[in-house]
Order: sequence, then C-alpha cells, then structure tokens
Amino acid sequence: MKKHLNTLPSFATHLISLTMTHPLNVAVIGAGICGLLTTRELLREKQQVTVFEKSDKVGGTWVYDPRVEAEDLLGLDPNRSIVHSSLYSSLRTNLPRPLMSFSVKGITDLK
Repeated sequence: MKKHLNTLPSFATHLISLTMTHPLNVAVIGAGICGLLTTRELLREKQQVTVFEKSDKVGGTWVYDPRVEAEDLLGLDPNRSIVHSSLYSSLRTNLPRPLMSFSVKGITDLK
C-alpha cells in the first residue's frame, strides 16, 4: 500500500500541470451539496463542467418534498412515483445551526 501512496504526489502534480494548460471536460454526477461545491471549485479552476441531475431540483437529499412514496413497499410497480428526499416537515436537529451550515457565496453565479 505504501508503494501506491508514494506515487500520488507525482500523479497529482502531473494532473495539475495538465489542467493548467488544457482544461478538462468533467462530469459531475448529482447536484446535491457535494456536486454543487465540486462544480464551483472546478469552474474556479477554469475546467469545463457538465452537471447531471436526475431530479428537477438541485440540493440532493436536502431538498424537502412533501410527497410520500406510494404504498408499493417492495417497489414492484414500475410506474410508482419515487420520492428522493431524506427530509420531513417535523425534522429537527440538536446541533447548533452554525455547525449545520456553510457559506455558498457565488453559487448562484454558476452558468
């Protein structure tokens, strides 16, 4: 394992030098918070980025959707609606708000 770790810095240096002269075409899968922040950082580095999101909203599991999935508990009905949200209306946290947030200034400037 150590053998592979020793090659990482040289590979990273090589990759950085390549991206400085030739922008990469990067696909980001998912427009959840990680995908959005990754996209922001790649764009700051002047990379070509395409984001793929299956939902009609960005935010991933942090998007509240009041709908619930149909009563098809086994998921056998191919026409069932799929609700992809981990939030619910009475969800609360016992952590301080500053620990549950971070700044995303400039995120709306992405094109």
